[in-house]
Amino acid sequence: DEKALIVQVNETVVRRLGFNKNELIGLSVFRLNPPERRKEAADNLSEIITGKISHCQVPLTTKSGNTIPVETKIITGFWDSKPAIFKISTDISDLKFSEEKFSTLFHMNPSACALSNAEDLSYIEVNDAFCRLVGYSKDEIIGRNPLSLGVLTQETRQNLVKYADSDGKITGVETLIKTRSGDIKHVIVSAEHVYIQNRKYRY
Repeated sequence: DEKALIVQVNETVVRRLGFNKNELIGLSVFRLNPPERRKEAADNLSEIITGKISHCQVPLTTKSGNTIPVETKIITGFWDSKPAIFKISTDISDLKFSEEKFSTLFHMNPSACALSNAEDLSYIEVNDAFCRLVGYSKDEIIGRNPLSLGVLTQETRQNLVKYADSDGKITGVETLIKTRSGDIKHVIVSAEHVYIQNRKYRY
């Protein structure tokens, strides 16, 4: 309801969380989140209702104390003719596992790896090998793109684009990069677009 007290749940909630329906009715919906993240869940609820964000990823807690990673979306409406908040939570355990595998392989890779925003190519993640190659710290790299960082020139970037296929994939193209100290390094570049939670990135 408008006070975030549970008025109804479906059978999936009962089955997955291990509570019976009577234990849940009248309970604050935030009691289903880990104690240390209940304030975050409450803040997210307000932000979703006001349109500031579209969803949140605060996990749910089962009766036995286990956590389930979920993505929760919220809509407002009516239940029994009274204003109500509908929360729809989707289990994203498989997605989290996939992301963890990607992250582990990314950071352990001995080759220089970077993940960029597909639109402006600003770096959102780099591994240690990338930092060693270009001579910048991770903090200096994140949020900047290859041109603003000085790693690539406009000319070298345009040359790379020539080798990209219709999906933007580049495989084994030789180019030059400039390190922080001004050294020019000969490298072989491969790049492609990847999708994470339906968002497009450049890897």
